[in-house]
Amino acid sequence: MLLRSLLVKKRCFKERGNRHLSLYIFGDSITNGNYGIGYKEYLSEHYVTKGYDGATLGKILTFSHAHLRKIEHNNVKIVYQGGANDLLFTYFSHFSNGWSSYIKKKEAIEDSIEQWKISIEKKVKTIQTTYPSFTLYLCTIAIEASFSHSEIMSLTVEYNKAIKEIAAHLSIGVVDLFASFSSLLEDKVVGDYIAPGEDSLRLDAKYINKDEDKAASLSESRNLVLSVDGLHPNKKGATCIAKTIMDEVFI
Repeated sequence: MLLRSLLVKKRCFKERGNRHLSLYIFGDSITNGNYGIGYKEYLSEHYVTKGYDGATLGKILTFSHAHLRKIEHNNVKIVYQGGANDLLFTYFSHFSNGWSSYIKKKEAIEDSIEQWKISIEKKVKTIQTTYPSFTLYLCTIAIEASFSHSEIMSLTVEYNKAIKEIAAHLSIGVVDLFASFSSLLEDKVVGDYIAPGEDSLRLDAKYINKDEDKAASLSESRNLVLSVDGLHPNKKGATCIAKTIMDEVFI
């Protein structure tokens, strides 16, 4: 999730099936899968995923237009996984830490969650109007660090409330990843580790190299349940994300 600065160069394209793909997912580094374990391998439907490391939800929505216009059939589900970077940029911008220089490189974030909500709703409405035959879904934000840092949890609750309000107002679907994480972490003691900076993400990615056992070992050493760094999923987190998408989109 915290999500490197090369938004377009570090992106992932994964396609299964032939002509009639039923599921398109656009997201950040959680969807890209370069850090931790990617969830896309656990999806059971034909799919296309495009993940942009470091992208805010607004950027993800904007980037998706170039791909949506190429879809030639109508019976498709479009899922947007994002918002974690928006949340984390807000959180880390208040501290002097390993993310400070990274935060300064990013696009300006809205001054309030209410302004963010207005901006996101406008972008989603544009997509909804432009592609009326597509079924749209917004994912709630789910990062393990929320469950061990009260300030992050507070922001998570606020952003997720805004996401659900947008979905209700526009009559689109919600994939409640946060509820799934909450259920799995109920009564669990979660370690408070959170990636201290970009360098740590790169080192972790190099060590894990998409190996589930190495990811599990890293999670265990940090007392984490669903992630390798408080942000990006391990196998358990990845399967949870994939299952929730399948259950809530293909009900």
